[in-house]
Amino acid sequence: MAFDKDRFLDVLASRGDWVDARFIADTFGVTTRTVRNYVKKLNDEGADEIVESSYRGYRLRQDVVREKTRAESAQPEDRADVILRRLISTSQPISIYDLADELCVSDSTIETDLRRVRDSVRLFDLTLARYRDTVSLEGTELSKRKLMSQMLSSESSTGFSAFTGSGMALEGFDVARLSRMVSSLLADHGLTSDDFGLNNVVLHLVIMVQRMRQGMSMPDDGTYDKTWGTPASEAASEICSRLSERFDIDAPTSEVGYLALVIASNSRSEDYSFTSAANLSSLIEEDDVALTQNAVTALEHAYYLDPFDSEFVMRMAVHVHSLLQRMEDGIGSHNPMLGKIKQSYPLIYDMAVFFSRCISEARGIALSEDEISFIAFHIGAYLEKADPEGDFVTATFLYMDYHGMYRLSLDRIREEFRTSLSIVGVASVADYDPAAIETDLVLSPIEIDAPARSQVIVLSPIIKDSDLKRIRHAIETQRAKRRGLEAFSLISRFLDPKLYRRIGEYRNKEGLIRDLADECREMGLVGEHFADEVLAREALSSTAFNNQVAIPHSMTASANRSFLSVAVCERGMPWDAQTVNLVMLLGISENDRKAFRILFDGLIEVLSEPANVNRLVKCVSYAEFVELLNELIMGRS
Repeated sequence: MAFDKDRFLDVLASRGDWVDARFIADTFGVTTRTVRNYVKKLNDEGADEIVESSYRGYRLRQDVVREKTRAESAQPEDRADVILRRLISTSQPISIYDLADELCVSDSTIETDLRRVRDSVRLFDLTLARYRDTVSLEGTELSKRKLMSQMLSSESSTGFSAFTGSGMALEGFDVARLSRMVSSLLADHGLTSDDFGLNNVVLHLVIMVQRMRQGMSMPDDGTYDKTWGTPASEAASEICSRLSERFDIDAPTSEVGYLALVIASNSRSEDYSFTSAANLSSLIEEDDVALTQNAVTALEHAYYLDPFDSEFVMRMAVHVHSLLQRMEDGIGSHNPMLGKIKQSYPLIYDMAVFFSRCISEARGIALSEDEISFIAFHIGAYLEKADPEGDFVTATFLYMDYHGMYRLSLDRIREEFRTSLSIVGVASVADYDPAAIETDLVLSPIEIDAPARSQVIVLSPIIKDSDLKRIRHAIETQRAKRRGLEAFSLISRFLDPKLYRRIGEYRNKEGLIRDLADECREMGLVGEHFADEVLAREALSSTAFNNQVAIPHSMTASANRSFLSVAVCERGMPWDAQTVNLVMLLGISENDRKAFRILFDGLIEVLSEPANVNRLVKCVSYAEFVELLNELIMGRS
């Protein structure tokens, strides 16, 4: 395996401290000796040692990493960003020779970088115009601002501070102060905004001031006249007045109108905080409420969820209303936590993708991944608070009686774990029958004999916080064990030896998905259009995660019989922006809808760890693969 320097550094950086050599070896599928060679290669690249070694493993020297990062600022991606910032900051053509001199590269290198720039701006309906030895950025002011917004909110090294470093930041531009000012003025006009919406408004203001200082304003073509007279326009007018005093600019009506649209799309009336199901339709359109309810009902059915309560539907309807308004006005909403949400909560994100498709199909619009991730916030927050039906752990409580004092401990335990623990038996230690115990846990004041299936927890005579902590840990252990058993039972039923294969190189994911789906169709597992359904799901958001694994699937229970088709590509294959080594095509039948959540969660828990994936990829047979997967899911490895 070729040495991937960036990934190696990412693994060390993600842990933040010493990383065991065996863990690194398993992650990369190599020996610990090879890991030592990797470290030596990294440290030999420069005068300073970048990776420290000890008996505890390896870790990064953060001061050296920062210095090397600054020294590597001339990489192609960074040069392209520098060029793009230059182009978008002026309306005049720029000489390619000047760019080459500024970046200390050859003219031919600049030509290559310009191709990269041309590809990136095309996504924003912009073009890179070339006239002899000069280039310029052509397109509408709105398109240029959308590009700037993306660049400013990017998690790359050319983020907010880099973009404004030579402009407002040197004049003491205070983002925190601006945020407080905007929040206060919104409240004065009966509006409120969450942190993400507020950040979007502030980001727009930064761009607006920057563009106006460069002599470029939004066109005054009447597009934003519909905002006049609204609380958003009144707030926008006052904000622009404050900015005019601070930065000596005079915002035209077109800028005030566009700012009003941004505010309206990223805030809501404070009255919404008192919204109830009874008066919701008086605050937002009935069609939006009905649309939300239909999407929620479809989500419940598709993922076998208990019905969402009316408060969730109400809050989601308000969000959908704002979302549709942003779409209508062409206002983007960026979520800087998008990548983390997809990585850490893939099942919740998958539910958000399904919900978004319901909205998209009903209104004929396409939602961005950022918008999908905000929907995931709502779903995840609700499910986090909801009690998982049927996920109670059972317990037998044993006691040594002294004037009935055990009841105090029993009542405290019942109150503390009322949503997760069911005490089904209470007995004296002197009277209990070990053969009669059939619970997951036995809570006892002394060590006792108990059936192998039961976990014994010895408690203090008077319950302490440490006792509650051990009970809580035992509950989570039992739940994880239960989920593992359920997940592996499904895998054993869904995964057939005929559906396991090691593959060579594939040029793209569509080819592999269609080949796997065709094989399943020939086995009678799916219908003719299954591949198209899976690719439609992929078009909304990639099912790859962890840069090693993809679990493509459709958004409906359309399989004739549930299955799991596994393709192992040890050398890796491209999957959108990632490279994956393990692909699991999942098909669920109508009778197994509930199984999707169990199986998906079980797989994600195991496959989110790169070391586990590398071990699975190295399995050379179906039997070895299934055995290892069982060990990993059950936590026996």
